[in-house]
Amino acid sequence: MLKEEEERRTTQELANFPRIVLFCLITVELDSHGDIRERYLPQLLSSILTTVAEKNVASIDGQLLVRLLIVAKAILNEVNQSAVVMEAGLVTRKRGEAYEIVRYEELDSTEKPSTQGSAIKEQWRVENCLSSCQRLLAQICDWYCKERDKERLQAFYAISTLTREFADFPLYDLDTEEIRNMEYRKNHISNNYPVWLRALLSILSLDEWDASVNCKVNYHTAEIRITDMFARANALDLITYVYVRSISVAEQHAAMLRRQKRDSKERTTILLKPLLSEADLKRLDDDDIFKKAAKILWSYLDQSDKAYYHSTIARLLCLFHSRKPSEPSSDVEDLIVSNLTSTNRELSCSAAKKFRTLWMLNRPSAAEELYLGLSSKPFNRVVMLLLGFLSDDTIGYDKTELKNISGCWFNDCAQHSDLPYILQMWATMLLNPSTSRVSIQYLNMHRRLNKEKVYIFY
Repeated sequence: MLKEEEERRTTQELANFPRIVLFCLITVELDSHGDIRERYLPQLLSSILTTVAEKNVASIDGQLLVRLLIVAKAILNEVNQSAVVMEAGLVTRKRGEAYEIVRYEELDSTEKPSTQGSAIKEQWRVENCLSSCQRLLAQICDWYCKERDKERLQAFYAISTLTREFADFPLYDLDTEEIRNMEYRKNHISNNYPVWLRALLSILSLDEWDASVNCKVNYHTAEIRITDMFARANALDLITYVYVRSISVAEQHAAMLRRQKRDSKERTTILLKPLLSEADLKRLDDDDIFKKAAKILWSYLDQSDKAYYHSTIARLLCLFHSRKPSEPSSDVEDLIVSNLTSTNRELSCSAAKKFRTLWMLNRPSAAEELYLGLSSKPFNRVVMLLLGFLSDDTIGYDKTELKNISGCWFNDCAQHSDLPYILQMWATMLLNPSTSRVSIQYLNMHRRLNKEKVYIFY
């Protein structure tokens, strides 16, 4: 009886713990002392994540697990504020019994702390939390793969959101010697993905997914697969997000190394740490992870019974296409162009219809960022192909349907004020020496489109 009472009380305390922590985060003045954000919150975050990881997620109530992960994200947000304050050069100074926030340069020489030492200690605490989060992510992915149900999906959503927050946390390469030896590290790395990334890829199961896309299933199985589709989409979104953030940091590291080789002066440079190494980024490309996923997602866009996926799929395809801003095209655009120019009439017409859907669903993002700092990349080659079909009077009977679909797409663009956006694409291509010749060719073809021909499609 006493044991049952104790278990009930423990369960109640665990259920109340997330509420108490959230209440304290809202109520307590966290800036009353610098140690709160720099030391105690990271310790609390580490305790939560480490305890859950050591206990094993399978033995924890699903709803409690989700609430703990939500609390962990809230704590990390507050710790992140400490990083912002540190970057701004603000420190805590004690005046009597009270503490105040002042700028570092306002302190006397005797009051100034070692900012680098403080930063290293704080970062070490956060990196411990990140390791626990990645360990927990791998556990939850494996747990979800064993039984892909809704309850486990909520836990996966929660840990994905937390991992994404860690991807945005500014972790620095504070060891300058380590930065100088970056090229050495590139040649001495594991041939495998990190455990947490392998776990995310196991959720995708790209080969199995590709084989099951067109399978006929009963109602019960279909319902499970609906939730599983969104789990795979969430995993793809997270992988892409970490990829984009890491490749941006890798480019900064490469630029710094080039500058060091040219510059004879000794400089102290502090750079961010990427979550994925340059070797992991290359491996993702070499293994065609995004290319394989894009092929699967592209196949969904012409299936009316999967219309509830279309918005999510369109966004992911746009993300894959835009993930390398420095490259003019992508493997996604290569796939679409290949389908559009196929000699198989059914395949080319289907591709035109699917691109029309893709364009329509991504229309709002044309002027918005997909991620912070990542703008949507235009599908220049596809647009030029469709305009070429539309303006070519020599197209035979076998291409008539493709021309009509191109006309419907163009009318949609006119009705939704997309024509200025298309003109901007043309102007950009004309200003680029590598594409100006082909752009002029398409513009000359487009001149043959007079107003009467455009009005025919209304």
